[in-house]
Amino acid sequence: MASKWFNNFTAGEWSPYLDGRTDLERYDAACAVMQNVRPLPYGGAKIRGGLKRVATVSDSTKNTRLIPFNFSTGTRFLIEIGHLTMRFYSNNARVETSPGVAYEIATPWASTDVFPLQFKQINDIIYLVHPSYAPYKLSRIADTNWTLAAVVWTYPPMREENVSATTMSVSATTGTGLTMTASASYFVSAMVGGYFEIRHLREADSVELSINGTGGGPVVSASLSVRGNWSVVTTERWYGVLEVQRSEDGGTTWKTIRKFKASADRNVSASGLQLSEALIRLQYTPTGDPYGATVWVGTAPTVFVKATAKLESEEAYVTGLVKVTAFTSATVVTVDVVDTLLSTAATEVWSEGAWSAHRGFPRCLGIYEQRLFFAGTIERPIRFWGSATGDFENFLYSDSDDAAVAFDIASTESNPLQWIESLQKIIMGSEGGEFSVSAGSAEEPVTPSNISVRGQSGYGSELYQPLVVNDVVLFLQRGARKIREMSFDLARDGYVSPDLTLLAEHVTEGGVVQLALAKNPDTTIFAVCGSGELAVLTYNREQNVTAWARYVTDGVIESAAGIYGGASDQVWVIVLRVINGVGVRSVEYFTPETDVKEGATYLDSHVTGTLSGSFSGTISGLGHLEAKSVRLVVAGAVIGDYVVASGAITVPVADVPTLGAYCVGLPYRATISPMKLDVLLKEGPSQGKTRKVSSLAIRFKDTVGCKFGPNLTDLEELSFRATDAVTDVAPDVFTGEKKVSFGGGNTKDASIFIVQDNPLPFTVIGIAAEYEVFN
Repeated sequence: MASKWFNNFTAGEWSPYLDGRTDLERYDAACAVMQNVRPLPYGGAKIRGGLKRVATVSDSTKNTRLIPFNFSTGTRFLIEIGHLTMRFYSNNARVETSPGVAYEIATPWASTDVFPLQFKQINDIIYLVHPSYAPYKLSRIADTNWTLAAVVWTYPPMREENVSATTMSVSATTGTGLTMTASASYFVSAMVGGYFEIRHLREADSVELSINGTGGGPVVSASLSVRGNWSVVTTERWYGVLEVQRSEDGGTTWKTIRKFKASADRNVSASGLQLSEALIRLQYTPTGDPYGATVWVGTAPTVFVKATAKLESEEAYVTGLVKVTAFTSATVVTVDVVDTLLSTAATEVWSEGAWSAHRGFPRCLGIYEQRLFFAGTIERPIRFWGSATGDFENFLYSDSDDAAVAFDIASTESNPLQWIESLQKIIMGSEGGEFSVSAGSAEEPVTPSNISVRGQSGYGSELYQPLVVNDVVLFLQRGARKIREMSFDLARDGYVSPDLTLLAEHVTEGGVVQLALAKNPDTTIFAVCGSGELAVLTYNREQNVTAWARYVTDGVIESAAGIYGGASDQVWVIVLRVINGVGVRSVEYFTPETDVKEGATYLDSHVTGTLSGSFSGTISGLGHLEAKSVRLVVAGAVIGDYVVASGAITVPVADVPTLGAYCVGLPYRATISPMKLDVLLKEGPSQGKTRKVSSLAIRFKDTVGCKFGPNLTDLEELSFRATDAVTDVAPDVFTGEKKVSFGGGNTKDASIFIVQDNPLPFTVIGIAAEYEVFN
């Protein structure tokens, strides 16, 4: 005779490959089955919440996914991205323009492209990328006013400067619908929508201004057209205020950008950088005599060199920018001027835009140190681009530390970058490995001149957006079956990426297509799998809790996303169900797990309401479950199963002893089955020997209803009703221990199954088994 106490399930469901690995440290905390229960970080397991039905997607025949929009803990949305459309959900309901009419906007993405989309939210804006589409920007103006448009770049990223003999010329320096001509075949039709940077050399120029006055109003110099570096120098003795002024409207208005004062006691040598084309001039206001009695001791000279100020622009290439709007031939395209050109002359100094339908678009993006990063085009798969600091749509390169950056990772393989995230460093994953990107020194920010890239692992990544969970990044390894946990290891002085699915490889059957996160009340990871199941990970690394379970429903779960909630975060899903012989995709969310039977919602695709004294036996609003068998719970009592007809069920009034809150939907079964029983005998482990389980002691918390048995087809019901309790009302929730005889017989398997197949509260915190081992 032996006994076994399963006092926690914090190792979760393990792979069938580990059935006999009793030597593993956490074997006794693992289960062979954890289905539709959530492992708790404290040790027990609780039935998952039911799925509340919200709406049908825009087109049930097409792939559809959800993404979260968390503006704050009080303002959050779910965004449904379907075939060429986008819809929105907030406050547990669909956003509508009028009752029953969904608010939706058009999108460019076909249904086959919605899952590779990656996104980053910055306040009320989401940037979205796909390798086959230009980057887009979604902006929230109001709950029923969202805009989606291709990003209009302040300055787009560019390829390297042309090194061939091919020249470019544009028919005018400003305007739209202009002709750009190449001296040799270069253009292709896929360049439409792309950019070209055209440069012309401007010779150095200068103007001088006499600053030897002693009074009167200000005087100004002639102006210089400047784009690039400029400098100002003064000579001799002068007394007054010298200003450098700039005009960006052709000389109509002027703004002082530098100011210098002197009382015959200084000269000036200063410089600046003008990024965009502007006029610059000098203005001098005399305020005294440099040889006056207030500053000159003795007899002032009568002959002296007059003071001057000189404004000079350096010799530089002036850059203009055009956007291609139409293709004519390999040598001629139509363009609009975005940034004024210096000349219409042909020039060999030009660059093509880095992103276009011809060169490819970024497939991933991230945010780090106030820069927006993009990466992974078809042409430059291992290059990443970072915006100017604090200017997310500006990719103009310069020598300034806060200018845009572009960097190619030195790698033996040219595998495309698949994702970007940030912790203390930028973390990137490619098809061939993972990298960290930082400044050369830990104390410095990333600038164009100090980027350092280190390889961290060689697992390779899938093209799916990872999750940041506290101080780690969870990403999908190439093949989409393994979820790796990337974290910094002090001993290694680098990042390590252990496999979170190593002991539960079966939970990702079919491959993972999307990850979602809920942080409250317990950190939980949701992995949408190609099998149609939802693999669920209770994750608490501080307490060494990494426990997998599987959520299944009457249908296929295709997408999931998590947003902030009230007492607990919300996880929304898209489920494909067969309704009356037709596949229907619906948007639903998991309701909170409650320990109170009244108002419990442990049913899927459910609707809720209240039955009052006028109840006539009909419950409607069930058209989304037409011809399905549904279960009804009223006031915490399971009434029965009914088939939906014409969008309603008919319930005999006599079957409902107590009116009150009801929930009606699809039932599901919660199952817990610990790993094999084992005890160390004199002659060795009991594995492989015949065993007989004689009794179980199951410890519950706030539970109503349970079945147990050696398999799922031979289950006994455990009574929760006290012998002296009233029989026409549902029993109260029970906390404590129930001991039962177990009729599994003599078997080498000796499996134990604990099941809840009623939509009522169910939490198991321990299982004790008494059993015999036979030689």
